[in-house]
Amino acid sequence: MDSIIVSGKSVKIGIPVRVWHETKLGFPAIGARTETRAVGLHWTGGVGGAAQVYRTLNERRLSVQFCVDVDGVIWQFADASARASHIGSANGWCVGIEICNPASPKAIGREMYTEHVQGSKFECSYFYPAQVTATRVLVTKLCEAYGLPYEAPEETHALTAGQLSTVRGVVGHFHVTTRKVDPGVRLLRELGLIRKTAPR
Repeated sequence: MDSIIVSGKSVKIGIPVRVWHETKLGFPAIGARTETRAVGLHWTGGVGGAAQVYRTLNERRLSVQFCVDVDGVIWQFADASARASHIGSANGWCVGIEICNPASPKAIGREMYTEHVQGSKFECSYFYPAQVTATRVLVTKLCEAYGLPYEAPEETHALTAGQLSTVRGVVGHFHVTTRKVDPGVRLLRELGLIRKTAPR
């Protein structure tokens, strides 16, 4: 399959997708998402693939709509318009994408780079090229489906409540809470999402 499901309709994206109807790995919606103002990006922080991500989230009573596996295959666990539990206060207006990446200095077989998020400097593992390509396609299609700009805030730290109330486009998990650093800033730049904010 090369389509995702958005509001019950098939949207062709032209790259491999495994939907919950096929995999039997699906999350139920947790209430209704009345608006979609952003696509939220995460790294998984583990070495498992998409099926393991599903199991781990399910055990933790969390959920997400999409996961990009190490080979660039997109797994869809719920309708893009379903409300899921992946990004705290933004769950009501954000569709989520987990990207399989241990993001750890102990990651085997991955090159490392230095990241700067939330005022901290740390080493983490690169995303594979196939993941970056698939994520770019998926985010582009989701932004088109919801009429969102393909852009993310340039801030490398959590946004204020006021900023979050007006944000439209793409956010990293770290933009929503000070307790997270995923998916890092480098990925947002690599995806061509970072834009300059207007002077305050």
